[in-house]
Amino acid sequence: MYSSNTLIVDCDGVIADKEHGGNYSKASPLKHGIEQVNSLYDMGYTITVNMLEDMLNGSTGWIKTE
Repeated sequence: MYSSNTLIVDCDGVIADKEHGGNYSKASPLKHGIEQVNSLYDMGYTITVNMLEDMLNGSTGWIKTE
């Protein structure tokens, strides 16, 4: 269960560019987004990184930090 200090962050356009054609190994990192997510993590937030496609198809292959 998620608490009020849990954030779900979309990968596309937040921490990685959208110009990868579904191949995330070719996606360029978005430095500003990564810095923002890291700042929230440092403030004590639990960050769950997900992709919209996974959220829509019910995948549980999320990356979660605690």
